[in-house]
This record gives sequence, C-alpha cells and structure tokens, in this order.
Amino acid sequence: MPYTHTIEGRIIHIAWSGRITKDDLAKLGRELPQIAGKLHFAPNVLHTYDDSIELGFELTEIHHYSTVAKQVPPPVPIRSAMVNATMQGEYVATLFKMLNRVENIEMRVFCDEASARLWLDEHQPPQA
Repeated sequence: MPYTHTIEGRIIHIAWSGRITKDDLAKLGRELPQIAGKLHFAPNVLHTYDDSIELGFELTEIHHYSTVAKQVPPPVPIRSAMVNATMQGEYVATLFKMLNRVENIEMRVFCDEASARLWLDEHQPPQA
C-alpha cells in the first residue's frame, strides 16, 4: 500500500511512499471521507511524501481526482498541507493545489513538515 493514515490530534496524516497509481488516488478519494466521517470533528489533512515516491499515473489523473473529490466536499472549511521531499513531488503537489475545485478545502505545498503543521494548527475547523 503506497499510503498509511494516522489520526494525530485534529489532523489526518496520510504518509505516502513508493509508487502511486491512479487506483491509489481513487482509493484515497473513497477512503478519506469515510475516515473523516468517523471522527467527531472536521480534521485538517497532512500529506507527506518520502523521497522514494514514484508516479505511476498520468498528470491528467490529477484533474480527474479533483473532479471526483469535488462531489464530496467537507461540511466545514478545512486545510490540506502537502509536504514534499523532492522537486517532482513539489511539482505534482502544486498541480493538485492549482486544480483543486473542492469547496471548503484550502491547500498549500510545503518543503518541511514543521511549517506545514504550524499552518494546519493555525486553523482548527469547527466541530462537524
């Protein structure tokens, strides 16, 4: 599995590693609302990518993912931070951010996890 998730306070941490395929994106798109729905609050999301990330999908899949994700927006505003270990990861994360059309999600791309966590902590979503 190219990602694992943990609940860390009011954050869902998605830790990516290895080869990411379009099926992995689709799976996350299905699972993330379910994970968040089981919590008693609207969580912010932290995506981290290790330096072994390999893309196994066409960049056009990012647009498809954002279109599907748009169909299930979070009920209240949340933040999503993406932390990248490589230039390729930063490029892909920036595309996700630019193509984001999901209402109530503010995205940012970071080079270090500490800065991402500070930004996420600035905004604590209200109880869902």
